[in-house]
Amino acid sequence: MFSKENLNIIMELANREYNSKIIYRMLADLEFNLEIKEKLECLSKIEEKHEEFLKSLLGKRGVKIDLKRNKIKIWILRALRIILGIALISAIMEFIERSVVEKYMSILDEKELNTMEKEKIKEIIVEELDQKRYFYNKFTLSLSPYIKNTVIGLNDGLVEIIGIVMGLSLAFPSNPSLIFLIVLIESLIGGASLFIGYFMAGRFQREAYNGISERFKLIFRFAPERALEEFTDRLVSMGIERSFSEKIARELPKKGDLYMKFLFKGFMLNEFKSALCVSISFIFGMLLPAIPFLIFKSTVTALLATMISVMAIWFLTAFIIAAASEGSLKRKFLELVFMTIVTSIISYGLGLLIKFYSSRQI
Repeated sequence: MFSKENLNIIMELANREYNSKIIYRMLADLEFNLEIKEKLECLSKIEEKHEEFLKSLLGKRGVKIDLKRNKIKIWILRALRIILGIALISAIMEFIERSVVEKYMSILDEKELNTMEKEKIKEIIVEELDQKRYFYNKFTLSLSPYIKNTVIGLNDGLVEIIGIVMGLSLAFPSNPSLIFLIVLIESLIGGASLFIGYFMAGRFQREAYNGISERFKLIFRFAPERALEEFTDRLVSMGIERSFSEKIARELPKKGDLYMKFLFKGFMLNEFKSALCVSISFIFGMLLPAIPFLIFKSTVTALLATMISVMAIWFLTAFIIAAASEGSLKRKFLELVFMTIVTSIISYGLGLLIKFYSSRQI
């Protein structure tokens, strides 16, 4: 019989595979793109195959398992799919299920398992690692720069809202609606400023890319050896070994503009989309946490509700960052919490100075 610890792990895995099967089937039902829909249905069948294997492992040892549907998790992921789209939800799903591989690996040393069962678990581990790369390669890689810009805008908005409400709550303790009005004006001005700044920076990058691209094309046309040498030097500066860089330099130009995209990937962003991501996320990051100042008459209550909403948004942000970058959720969240605390202390100190100065003037 399995050890108690491994028995619990296998039962947990069976339940997770069961719910993953349902989730991927639900996502497939919501999808209109036939290619993506087919892939989601395939993932659902793979998860079902894993579930059946785990149930058979338990059944052979006389263990019955009652698989339970996690309705809350399914409902949340359904809502997120509708709000965020398949690109981000696929990254989130990959992040959620990342620990599954670790759990499968932890039971490989179980003495109760025979050789065939261990080989099957190894196959499952490979499938778990491979099956979701389709979505990562299709969506997450291309979305990463825009996710980065969205996070920058959202982070700026959240830091700004903390600074404003912490300071103004001390300056105007009995007028929460005025605080919201100030936040609204600041968010729109700040959002417009960020849009213009990022749009102009993106346009400059694109023009720079076009200029460099034309220069390289001319050099490859009239002085190919010199172009190959310059291209090789650029690859070496990126940390690629020179002998390998020389091989790449000779092969990539045969692929059209691939060599330019390889060297100047950051310049390929759509400047309008990039600027829009930053500005909208900034406005969202400022206005959403400030809504309590419209609801509550007490500034203290509104401030507390705002701080809670900021933490909730930052947790969701950390979740998405960790999912998209395959990082640690705990580390990302703690980084954001640290920034919140530092900003709050500074803002509170400035608020006290404003209050002290106002009282001296009176």
